[in-house]
Amino acid sequence: MVEIGQNYERLTSDSLFQVQSSYLGSDHLLIINGDLREKYRKIYYKDIEALLYQPNAQSKMIAAFCGVLGLIVLILAVSSTLEFGFTGVRVFLWGLLCFLVLAFFWLLRGGGSVVFGVQSAVQTVRIVGVNTRSRAQRAVERISARVIEFQGSLLPEDLSAAAAKRKGVKADVVREESLSRGSPSLKSDQLPSAPPPLRSTPRPKDPPETGEDLSRFAPPEDFGN
Repeated sequence: MVEIGQNYERLTSDSLFQVQSSYLGSDHLLIINGDLREKYRKIYYKDIEALLYQPNAQSKMIAAFCGVLGLIVLILAVSSTLEFGFTGVRVFLWGLLCFLVLAFFWLLRGGGSVVFGVQSAVQTVRIVGVNTRSRAQRAVERISARVIEFQGSLLPEDLSAAAAKRKGVKADVVREESLSRGSPSLKSDQLPSAPPPLRSTPRPKDPPETGEDLSRFAPPEDFGN
């Protein structure tokens, strides 16, 4: 393991089910993976763009397990209490039932497990030790304080100016593309209207191939003029 001096503060530590630990340095976040063979990764505060966390399916699976187990314990507790009274093992069953009910509603309320990560311009690193909502909120507060020291804090006016600047850049790009294609923008009153419909002249019928009088099939005098 790395020697932790006064320049590092422990953020998370490894446990029986995970071999990752993280520390807050003076100018970077240090993440250590592995047990016998360690891998070190540094993420500098000036490069951090976002801190991400969201609930995962693990808490819902545990909540479902607590609900099924609580239903079984409830049946056992009620049946044994009606038969033998509220003594001995029945006290333990009712206590276990209360614990399972509290855990079930706590997990459904969103206090269960989450996935936490730190995002920079080139990578997103997951921090395994931050696996609950309360830990994630504390980690966000601690890391955000370090990030603000190096990047500064943005006021609402700065965010609005950045958004307006970004929209202006997009408008300039669209204007340049339209000019490069030779299609300058036109106002609504300058748009060409649809051409009028063509006047069609009825086509004369072909004369029948018989010896009948064909004078009635002659075209008008001004036809073709």
